[in-house]
Amino acid sequence: MKIAKFTTQKKNQDRLNVFIEREGKEEFAFAIDVDVFIKYGLTKGMELEDDFVQDVLEAEEAQKAYKLAINYLSYRMRAISEVRDYLVKKELSESAIKHAITRLIEQRYLNDEEFAKAYVQTKFNTSPSGPIKIKRELEQLRIPTDVVESVL
Repeated sequence: MKIAKFTTQKKNQDRLNVFIEREGKEEFAFAIDVDVFIKYGLTKGMELEDDFVQDVLEAEEAQKAYKLAINYLSYRMRAISEVRDYLVKKELSESAIKHAITRLIEQRYLNDEEFAKAYVQTKFNTSPSGPIKIKRELEQLRIPTDVVESVL
């Protein structure tokens, strides 16, 4: 396979459509994020092997999981388990979910201890919930027991 051209998507300028040349005709192959395009250094006329295409598509799925998680986190703080459940619901591969969550933890967007502190503080200030109810809610969010105990 040989890359014939790239076009930006109309509704999302951060994504590119990749077209390949097959039997003298241009044919849509796949769509990728600009970050994946840059990471793999794709160029017009580049020959693509099946293994390389598979790597690119796996990186694309990981990028998709990351962007979905960032959007999900933009509304409020979330526990790691909430983000994982959201990405599973979006039917992404387990490796893409692990990669996205690891990246978010490294970038300090996800932190169960910080989430638990903020959750407890908010519950104490805005509702009549006692420590036992708050502890149960945190356990339902799969916050580690030692973190729950230290925060309460």
